[in-house]
Amino acid sequence: LERAQTLNIAIGGPIADPTNLNIYAPGVSRSSTGIHQVIYEYFFYQNLQTGEYIPWLAESYEYNDDFTAVTVKLRDGVTWSDGEAFNADDVVFTYDLLRNNPGMVWASEANKWVASVDKVDDLTVRFNLKQANPRFHLNREAFPAVGIWGGITILPQHIWEGQDPVSFKNSNPVGTGPYRLVKATQTALTYERRDDWWGTKVFGVTPGPKIINFQHVGSPTSVALALAANE
Repeated sequence: LERAQTLNIAIGGPIADPTNLNIYAPGVSRSSTGIHQVIYEYFFYQNLQTGEYIPWLAESYEYNDDFTAVTVKLRDGVTWSDGEAFNADDVVFTYDLLRNNPGMVWASEANKWVASVDKVDDLTVRFNLKQANPRFHLNREAFPAVGIWGGITILPQHIWEGQDPVSFKNSNPVGTGPYRLVKATQTALTYERRDDWWGTKVFGVTPGPKIINFQHVGSPTSVALALAANE
């Protein structure tokens, strides 16, 4: 039963510092650690096969007439893993951090396009662009949307406020995603499904695996052998 409820994902190498899960720190992998996949979530997900632009943390977006601003409506009912509400303050805070800390990963791309982000109300934000761009919502390095990989990640203000956003290790990451970190070593990071995930209440869905391991099992040959052994 335990194996049937567990998803094991092979990663390419050991994790240099399993205590550093700061998605904006240079050198920290967002993909091999699993934080991008199961801890954090994004405004929209683009299905590159169907062209569908799927609303998630946000419900909709709308450009102004000259494509120099985008107003985004956030989804009501989203919460961080510690129970705090996800709202416009977190979005404004994240972009202010990127503007004031050029050493953060992707800060240069975000700041290239975004002049400022304004809070309209608790569930509405307006992105003021530095130049007209009708495709800004598809720029994952400047907007919280995901195609294949990556995306600007919104941070919880109540956790990150007062921290140095480059040196802060964020060892116990708080996200809106359906899993929480329970163990981290150089060879594996283990995540457990959250029964209190907001998506279950809003969408009526529950992720299949109870446990997800992102683990280093060795060479490609070792990975193949582990697959053959149903590991």
